Amino acid sequence: MIKVIGNMMIDTGSPFAVVCPLSVIEDKGVFNKQEVIKSRGTFLKWPFTTADYNYISKAKTLRFGDLTVDNILVYFAELPAMFTSPLLGKEFLEHYITTIDFAENKVFLEQIDDEFKDNLYSVGLAVKKLENKTIVRGIWQNSPADQCGIQINDEIISINDQETQKLTLHQIDSLLEDPAVPEISLLLENEGGVRSVTLEKKYLIRRQNK
Repeated sequence: MIKVIGNMMIDTGSPFAVVCPLSVIEDKGVFNKQEVIKSRGTFLKWPFTTADYNYISKAKTLRFGDLTVDNILVYFAELPAMFTSPLLGKEFLEHYITTIDFAENKVFLEQIDDEFKDNLYSVGLAVKKLENKTIVRGIWQNSPADQCGIQINDEIISINDQETQKLTLHQIDSLLEDPAVPEISLLLENEGGVRSVTLEKKYLIRRQNK
């Protein structure tokens, strides 16, 4: 069945399913009954925005015009001023055939499947490349990375015995996000020296009993 979505924006450059403004979670209390995780550093950020943290939560139900989606991960970030509505990204759009009617200013979605990600199986890290170094830029609170004391701006020298200088950012992100890789070994360096840690991925949002 084809659905018409409401007041949302499509951002094919975003890898996440749904990104909402920070004000949704901080000012309106929409998610006050849901588990909410805050980050140190950022997992998603745009130029000219200043917030150095994000949130993530699981929405029981989201409605976009005629479309209803249950149990889906929602990220929260400071959005650029030009973005006046929540964003639908790649992880959401890949479940639909999308048709844009520019004349009527409407977007139509035809569902392919409904297997949306409802949790994060992760060590809780986000990284960036800076002058050929791989630097920690985001950590979800109470994640394995947080619990073992990894800090923002720590340098990752190797991941699963592979030198990060020889890996692209996409390859590193793939290791961090691949559910078939349950364990991540890191060689880290900061002002305190070099140390190695091994992290086991876990589901970051508690699963509720049905």
